Amino acid sequence: LFSEKHRMPFLTQRKLVEMRINSKDEIALQFEINRQAVNMIREQQTIINKMIAEAAKNSSKISVVHGDQWCTSGLLMLTVSKLRHQLCHKYNVVSGVRICQCVVRSIEMLIGMLAILSVGAIYVPLNPNDPIDRLAMLIEDIEPILILTQTELLKKLQTATASLNVEIETRTETESARTGQSIPLYVLPRFNAD
Repeated sequence: LFSEKHRMPFLTQRKLVEMRINSKDEIALQFEINRQAVNMIREQQTIINKMIAEAAKNSSKISVVHGDQWCTSGLLMLTVSKLRHQLCHKYNVVSGVRICQCVVRSIEMLIGMLAILSVGAIYVPLNPNDPIDRLAMLIEDIEPILILTQTELLKKLQTATASLNVEIETRTETESARTGQSIPLYVLPRFNAD
């Protein structure tokens, strides 16, 4: 391909496998970095575990403020625990299931999110400002086992889920009122720090 006069002398003198791209200093640095032992096994803590530990240390410390509402670490974790208990025992929520939450930004939103994550479920937020058709499409695609919402969004979600066999359930209704194939729509109680 190349005539003898066009060949580069350094190519003819060494084999390709003997050629280095990095300088000797760069190679030494790579070996130095790779020789350092790092313990990669650490205790993995979820955000829930960190919040529980923080709440145990400072239960009276204010941890959430939204508008004129506020909540201490202890009260937040107590409320999350109550909802978590309901999710586990009343709705048989287990790790890996999908739970939607359609709420406006509020402390209730945080409580719902933390409770969902603490049981190991998959948190799927729904935007309450989305059109009804979009909400219906998302709920149908996601196939959640439960939808958490607020009283003021109940009618919108009822309209969005009219064709999806969704059961509306509030805190006061009993579990025996549920039907087999429906998606429960749980209305979160209003948060009150008092």
